[in-house]
Order: sequence, then structure tokens, then C-alpha cells
Amino acid sequence: RKYDALLARLTDVETAARRATTEAQTGVLRVIAGRADQTVYRLDAQTSMIGKRPSCLVRLRGWFKPQLALAISRNRQGYVATWLGGVIIIDNKPINGRHELKHGDLIDACGLLLEFTLEK
Repeated sequence: RKYDALLARLTDVETAARRATTEAQTGVLRVIAGRADQTVYRLDAQTSMIGKRPSCLVRLRGWFKPQLALAISRNRQGYVATWLGGVIIIDNKPINGRHELKHGDLIDACGLLLEFTLEK
């Protein structure tokens, strides 16, 4: 019984610590190259979109840019980028599915170069 109680307590502590580190760090996109409305975008929402639609956090400009290019979702482990359309390259590798973002990743979203960082 003591072993089970200690194991449950340890699991609770690990979960709380993981949640605290994820919640304490907020994702930030910095524009490195390309045309954008702002130079820095904070990823405060649960899901942030990159595309041509007016509802997107990062708006792409140009005739042939996709309405929705990339969705960046926040979960307990960090941030995940999901391809929705267009040409998306993360760290010189094209993606067509999901990609877990790490601090310092370079995202080329249809010609707009962004750097993903984690800040407190």
C-alpha cells in the first residue's frame, strides 16, 4: 500500500511539474523574412492559425497564398504545428502532417520565414 501511495504521489508531482513548465512558457513567432503585419506574434490561444483568412493570427499576403496554411496548437507537452495547405518547411524539411515544435525552429510558411521560441 505504501508503494502504491508513493507511486501515485510521484505521478501527481511529475504531472504538476510538467504542466507548470508548459504553462509558464508561451510560444512566440518572430518574423525573420517576408511581409507581415507585425514582427512578433505571441501564441496565447489554444490554436493559432497562419493563412490568408482575416481570422488568422499571422496573415499571409499574396494572390496564391492558401486560406489556411498552418495550425499551431498548444498541448501539455508543448506546441504542435499541423499542415493545412501550401508549402510549409520546418528546419529545411517539408512537412505534410504534424510536427512538434522546439525552441529555435525555423518555419517557412509559404515564403514567410518565422522563428519559433519559448518565452516565460
